Amino acid sequence: MSARKIAFVALLAASSLTITACESGSSVQPPATTSENQGIQSGTAQTSHAPTTAEKYTPATAKGPAKNVPVPQMPESESKNSENGARNFSEYYFDLVNYTIETNDTKLIKKFTTHACEVCGLSIIDPADRAKIDGRWQVGGKHRYEVLASEITGENLAVTSVRYSADSAKFYVEPHVVESELERLPSTIVALGLEYDSGWKVYKIVGDD
Repeated sequence: MSARKIAFVALLAASSLTITACESGSSVQPPATTSENQGIQSGTAQTSHAPTTAEKYTPATAKGPAKNVPVPQMPESESKNSENGARNFSEYYFDLVNYTIETNDTKLIKKFTTHACEVCGLSIIDPADRAKIDGRWQVGGKHRYEVLASEITGENLAVTSVRYSADSAKFYVEPHVVESELERLPSTIVALGLEYDSGWKVYKIVGDD
């Protein structure tokens, strides 16, 4: 499973989570077309610290990795134990996914991910850690997301459903030499299982492979 495909075919078997948005007759849209995906928010713009002129953000190119990537900031509302807090946190988490992909810095996303989330480790955290060691960087591959629904499912537990897509990507270990490529990931829906302990954390991600 690639670093950008954060979904796997399974059920939230360990819990009785019900995703209202995925039920029959719900408001979940069919997979979005390219034009529809343009309306899905891209993530970091609303929640990131804007760099100063001296540390101007430079996106990754074939010449080299990104520089001065804005760090996603989590507003206080995203840490509240409520359906709205879970929804806002899920948006923030996808901002962290994009940040991790672009920087190979996993320290922040690890703070908001439990060890129980295998797909988080296998598909996001571990590949980024390896890429940092190997000096690999990614151009493209940005996740574009929309939180469809959130629900409190138990004491300190919640589930959210998120529709997302990911841009095509190229990987480099030296300038202008493409090591590998990933095609654009079409719109898909995943469920994020969240648990609360002084703030939300992701303990499981489930969806289509």
